[in-house]
Amino acid sequence: MLPCARCIDVTHSAGSETTRWAATARPVIVFERTAPITTNQTQNLRSAGGSMTRRPRPGIALTVLAAAQFLIVFNGTSANLALPDAIADLGLPEGLAVWVVSGYLLTFGGLLLLAGRLGDIVGRRRLLLIALTIFGVGATIAGLAPTGEVLVGSRVLQGIGAAGVGPGVLSLLAATFPDPIERRRALGVWGSVASAGAAIGVLGGGALTTWFDWRAVLLINAPLVAILLITIPIFVASVPAVRGTHASVLGAILSVVGIGSLVAGLTMGGEIGWTSPATLTLFAVGVVVLIVFGVLERRSAHPFLPVDLLTRWSSAGGVIAISSAAIAMFPVMFIASVLLQSRLGFEPITAGLMMLPISVATIIGANLAPRLITRTGPVRPLIIGLTAVAAGTAAFSIAAAAGTPLAAFIPATVVFGVGMGLAITSATTLVLSTAAPAETGVASGLLQTGQQLGGAIGLAAITTIASSAATGTGSTDTGYAIGLAVASAVVVIGIIAVAVRTRH
Repeated sequence: MLPCARCIDVTHSAGSETTRWAATARPVIVFERTAPITTNQTQNLRSAGGSMTRRPRPGIALTVLAAAQFLIVFNGTSANLALPDAIADLGLPEGLAVWVVSGYLLTFGGLLLLAGRLGDIVGRRRLLLIALTIFGVGATIAGLAPTGEVLVGSRVLQGIGAAGVGPGVLSLLAATFPDPIERRRALGVWGSVASAGAAIGVLGGGALTTWFDWRAVLLINAPLVAILLITIPIFVASVPAVRGTHASVLGAILSVVGIGSLVAGLTMGGEIGWTSPATLTLFAVGVVVLIVFGVLERRSAHPFLPVDLLTRWSSAGGVIAISSAAIAMFPVMFIASVLLQSRLGFEPITAGLMMLPISVATIIGANLAPRLITRTGPVRPLIIGLTAVAAGTAAFSIAAAAGTPLAAFIPATVVFGVGMGLAITSATTLVLSTAAPAETGVASGLLQTGQQLGGAIGLAAITTIASSAATGTGSTDTGYAIGLAVASAVVVIGIIAVAVRTRH
């Protein structure tokens, strides 16, 4: 078996022959070549401040956890296809209809960080089971909703559950696979499943809506959740809550209010106007509250978000990377879908099939990442992946300007997808590689919060730029091309930031 590149904090390895210190005696993070952890050592490892129960059949545990991730991603794309029919069927007024989507996004994006931290405190498997239960109940109520008000409330409930599933899955993967090589492979599978879930969600949502109705898209979640609630306690080892872990309640409240306000502003801005008093107020509240949150956290004896998690180069670099990738990913997926249907005249299901190369390429990139990381560490594959994302986004821009010929569109999907798979898997590995056992939950929440905020910012900003450019030039294609070019430039800035951050 090949030696692994394991990232260690040398301040905790003072007696090791491989220990190196900076001239200033500050902590230094290096990649140390070590032999892989043996099976017996893995079974005896203590994780998260307590002994983890012996993991039965790690391959099955990975399958079950990947299925939970698949469920959330599948729901996110499939439900978006069904909701227009639901709004029409229930006769929702325009003011209420927007909350069918916004209510879900608000709770999902606003609670990711809190959910990750709660997993560290109450136990990650317990959190995952509770979150899945909430999600399943919300989906069932949504599928049976007799009125628009019930549909909106159930979508909010779904968002609360989904916020706990993402960090729960990721932190359990980190605990289930403590060996660096095994963990990287598991993260490759995790990234592949998420990509497949997005593509299958588009196709499955369209098919279920066509063959049955919009309720089927939501009700299908109930049996899937039931299977997961049975299999997770059997095949996924429990990770006890970290002993002595505390978190500021005020910090938790401020984080939810601050992030939630930003998500609400980004979500509502496109509906009610970016300069409307409500949108500007939401942005102002979000920024002010997060500034207060940062000041109080630095002074807190038990911070909700460990301060060094943000100042550590690995976690900061990973969050910057995944945020910049998401800024391009969300608008690319949206604009590409619009162009396929409006410019080329494809039906929704056919347009979904045309987007499959992105998902297939992302799966390839996610599975290629662990091999590259083993050889070079996560930074180089991360920068390569982000470069491919920037190049793919630029290729989409050129294709849009040229009228979206398939000869230009399909190669762009391949380059973009491979880069996205490399970037997401490498960024996740980078963040988790230096997170202490007591931090993996909140680190997972921070990473996914960065992805959701980056995606929301990207979709809002790039579509607004594209709309303004289309108005100024009189060409929708040119507007989309300019918007995607800006998205590509943002990713390039992210590459520079990651390179500078990791160099320091």
